[in-house]
Amino acid sequence: MIIDQLPFEIMGEIFSQYIHLKDTDPTNNYKAAPRSGITASSSACTTPWTLGQVCSKWRTIVLSIPTLWSTIGIVCPSQGELRVLHVWIQRSKQAKLDLELKCCCQLDDPMSDSNYNLDAKKCSRLEAAMKYLLLHVARWKRVEFEVSDTTSGAFKDLAVENASALETVAIHNVYMFPSKVLKQLYSKIYSLPQLRRVQFPGKKAIGNTIVPSPANYTKLTELSFHALYSRHVHGFLKSCSATLRKFEVSRIIVTTPIVLAKSPPLCMPSLQHFKVANCMYYDPDTVDQSLLLINNLTLPAIVSLEFSVGDFEGSRDEKLGVGFDTRTGTMCCNGSDPAWRTLQKLLGSSTFRPKRLLFSSEGIANDLALAIIRSPLMVDLEHLHVAALVSNPFLLALRVEEDGEAGEKVLLPHLQSLVITRCHSANATLSSVIISRAASLKSAAPHFQGKLRSAAAILCGPGPFDIDLKLNISGMVLDIKQL
Repeated sequence: MIIDQLPFEIMGEIFSQYIHLKDTDPTNNYKAAPRSGITASSSACTTPWTLGQVCSKWRTIVLSIPTLWSTIGIVCPSQGELRVLHVWIQRSKQAKLDLELKCCCQLDDPMSDSNYNLDAKKCSRLEAAMKYLLLHVARWKRVEFEVSDTTSGAFKDLAVENASALETVAIHNVYMFPSKVLKQLYSKIYSLPQLRRVQFPGKKAIGNTIVPSPANYTKLTELSFHALYSRHVHGFLKSCSATLRKFEVSRIIVTTPIVLAKSPPLCMPSLQHFKVANCMYYDPDTVDQSLLLINNLTLPAIVSLEFSVGDFEGSRDEKLGVGFDTRTGTMCCNGSDPAWRTLQKLLGSSTFRPKRLLFSSEGIANDLALAIIRSPLMVDLEHLHVAALVSNPFLLALRVEEDGEAGEKVLLPHLQSLVITRCHSANATLSSVIISRAASLKSAAPHFQGKLRSAAAILCGPGPFDIDLKLNISGMVLDIKQL
């Protein structure tokens, strides 16, 4: 085999990359039902055990590289697999450990003794695995625990003060921990000397027990939570403002907007990624005030931002949202004038100019849509998607006039695709816009050559729209329909 002729070092690197490659097979549904046993991780393609069984040479290679055994995923192991864990740890030698421990034995019927006994056995073996790994806590570099209420007790013995190499901690379902154990655990975690990344996914909002002393946050680069109350957000950001690079929260619950307004401005020079998937509010009148969470921030190094406001009742409808990603050139704005002003403020000193824009709003949005496309931020825009009701004033602003003078400024001169989901216009207005910008037609305006190659719209209003619906331009993709 040609692969056997590769140098030892290259073979080892190939094995390492393959072992740590995530399984993306769509037919493998172990996110819903995690695979049990001992693996390189809960989503790994294979294990060093499997590679070592191919031939004697491969076995020699995997046994001689401790880092191949340093990543361990444990999901409800059997008794025999506990013995495998001991061998696995031995083969990792002194390599730093990346650990995942997950419990998949949630009870379908807590009142059933038979189900409980079965789950208790599984959980006891997982607890035994956790206790064995605690003997090697000095080698922990990253740990991720997803526990049930029956295994949370093992954390009372977690002597994290000995975990001098631990950089990343992720603990799911912390609400299952007894309050006293939880506070002790937080205190220990925040005092870790090398801690860089903290992640607390879960199903319930986390209260003020997790807000640490600022002295323990001076080295953190990543914070990730499932839920926080808005009154705690500024405290977290301030505690690690100098070093934080990533801040991510699935839900922020806004209960007292006045607290947000009193938060002083805060500069975070290293923050690159900021995400709030859903900022939940109680009072509909305070939706725009939720933006105070980011309006008070100065983010000179920001790369990507996502901020969405939703109903506290759990509605999937986004009431307000802003976001951008400088890596992909995308920007989105949903909601109101305050949302757009927030985006302008965040990008005021940035050189970022989006290539793609998604704008959405309820009701007629001509004025806001016009303000956005006329902004200097949009000078390089190539793809525009308007998910809002717009009418003739907006369309006429996009049209390139035939009698325009040389050197006259054209809005969105690089526009290649246009989508309007609610176009309330007079007959032929949309057609005139498309024709004036079509890349396949010679522009009637002497100072401009269009680049538009595709257009889609849903026409609404009294009509008729026969000219728009019949529009056909060679070399252009058109999808124009009437509501």
